[in-house]
Amino acid sequence: MFGSKERAGTPQAMDEGPVARSHIAAGMSVTGDIEGDIDLLLDGKLEGNLRCRSVTIGRSGELIGRVQAQEAVIDGRVEGNIEAKSVRLNVTATMIGDVRHDVIEVAAGAKIEGRYSRIDGKAGAKPVVKSSHKTDKGDAPPKTPASIAPVEDVAPALAEKPTGEVVAMGGGKPV
Repeated sequence: MFGSKERAGTPQAMDEGPVARSHIAAGMSVTGDIEGDIDLLLDGKLEGNLRCRSVTIGRSGELIGRVQAQEAVIDGRVEGNIEAKSVRLNVTATMIGDVRHDVIEVAAGAKIEGRYSRIDGKAGAKPVVKSSHKTDKGDAPPKTPASIAPVEDVAPALAEKPTGEVVAMGGGKPV
């Protein structure tokens, strides 16, 4: 009806075609799991698990279920877990669930609730923190000078009643 059975079954039609793209339009609702080597644009609603090459959930899109993909771009709403090498939560995204990723980008304004961890298992590793303070020793932040007293050492002096004399915190001698 829509094409020849011969053509649809040939290896050329299956292997050499462009990347398969699918679209679930706004106003459309799908219940059930979707699995395939596809790029999916979800502007409607999917209640089920999704396993594909990449998924983009548009502003009107909603997914209730689990996502497994190479890339996930979220502008809409996800209630469930995501596992993808690359995850991008844009400003209009609402993510309720856990995210496992290699790379994640979260825009200011995205609403997120859940735990985020790396796929490679380095979740327990100490994060690399870069400082904006540059020194001759590299990216290490400047050390606090020894002359600055810790807060707990200053507190008793602040609690005393004023005596009318000014005392320098470092030496304790009247100025």
